[in-house]
Amino acid sequence: MAREVVALDAGFRATLTQWLVFPAGAYLMGSGRHDDALARMQEALGLYDKLIGEQPGSEELRYRKAWALVNLAQALWGKPDHAQGAQRAVEATDLLRQLATENPGRFRGGLGDWLMYPAIPYLRQSGRRDQALARAQEAVDIFTALNATDPAGYGPKPAAAKKLVADIQAETRSGDAQSGDAQSGDAQPG
Repeated sequence: MAREVVALDAGFRATLTQWLVFPAGAYLMGSGRHDDALARMQEALGLYDKLIGEQPGSEELRYRKAWALVNLAQALWGKPDHAQGAQRAVEATDLLRQLATENPGRFRGGLGDWLMYPAIPYLRQSGRRDQALARAQEAVDIFTALNATDPAGYGPKPAAAKKLVADIQAETRSGDAQSGDAQSGDAQPG
């Protein structure tokens, strides 16, 4: 029905675009119709690109595109297409980072949240630990700064981000040690 409304009044394109992601895409994912959900979310991204092209200064449209990307990341991860899910999560946080640079009061906390989930876990589980670690350190910086001005709003978030950094560093050291053991073991005669 929303497509019919848009055919009559193009002013409703942003609403249609949002609805393609949620509820349509989310509900389709929830019912196991992954390909249908992904098609709707990809359509939404294309429409957001058109709308942004028409209104390049629109902060709201760029935020909605980032929101569509983070939803697409979760849908791809659930399919499962982990490589694409991680990539879309990175794209979502990259776009939100641009917005947070322009308007930190509105977008910085959300960037920290999206770094914590889904970007860092998806990168980490995809074996991209260096990228996950860099983003975890970024989350520490974000939440530490936000906690300084609003401890009630951000209380446990800096500690959670710091723990994540420590966990990834421990995994990296463990992986390096195992890799070193395997290399030294390969050099020994059998």
